[in-house]
Amino acid sequence: MAEFLQDPLGALLPREDPSSLQLEDARHWLSVYRELVDFCDGMLTGDSADNDLLALTGRRRRLNRRLAAGLQREASSPPMDVLWFRISRRRGDPVEVFGKGASGQMAIFLNRNDYWQIAYIIPKASGAELEAEGIEAFRRRVAEMAPEYAERAGELKSWDDIKLLTVRSDRLRRWWKPGLLLIGDAAHAMSPVGGVGINLAIQDAVATYNLLAEPLMDSIAPDASLTSVQKRRRLPTYLTQRMQEFMQSVVMRRIKSGTPSRQIPWFAAMALRIRPLRNLGAYLIAVGFHPERVRSIQPRPTN
Repeated sequence: MAEFLQDPLGALLPREDPSSLQLEDARHWLSVYRELVDFCDGMLTGDSADNDLLALTGRRRRLNRRLAAGLQREASSPPMDVLWFRISRRRGDPVEVFGKGASGQMAIFLNRNDYWQIAYIIPKASGAELEAEGIEAFRRRVAEMAPEYAERAGELKSWDDIKLLTVRSDRLRRWWKPGLLLIGDAAHAMSPVGGVGINLAIQDAVATYNLLAEPLMDSIAPDASLTSVQKRRRLPTYLTQRMQEFMQSVVMRRIKSGTPSRQIPWFAAMALRIRPLRNLGAYLIAVGFHPERVRSIQPRPTN
């Protein structure tokens, strides 16, 4: 990320709506400047002399679905969904991320400074059933799972305080069409297990920059280069998803069997005792199977 931000073409715009991007300065490079006509409900239209268009969308955007029409997806069936909610964080609480579990329940607590963001793992498609039980029943579940936070479970006032994440995992067989390249979640929806989806998306973007920047600057039709992005990123995507599938199966077996979360599987305990294995696991989650580095590419100014 640091290398990317040092590059003249790199910019980090957190939570930015594409319709509010200020692209005036970019008109001097790569013919990037475009008039953005409309961005509403995922539909993007624009005028461009050479028909180049850059769109940023989420996995559920209608634009994304239309762009990917005709491209086949290979989907797996993650056995879990996630309920996201928050409770307050107080003085004396742990600092690190941690997991809690009781019979048939498991959750991950993420430190967000003044509150805990909690990922409560549930069996696939069981969210509606839990909601039908009511918020009071859910508060009791949280209190049973994490007794020390029982009082704070009362901060959940209604089901509006709980958001369902329907876990998906899939990947396109082909990531591109003439004039179009899909990367990140648009090309491969990732399970939240391990928190690796954002890493993979950033690495896709870096590989795209490295492979397409020069052809685009030299006004070379990039279609021949689009497949090179998929070839470079397909294997790390596949391996990461397989790693997630294994982790998901372990988690769901333990939830269904009622095994306390503090009792980790024997192979995980062994891996934690052997430093190279422990370091390898941490590396694959934090860095990935094929990390990308931003190439230094000299931009070509336009006249």
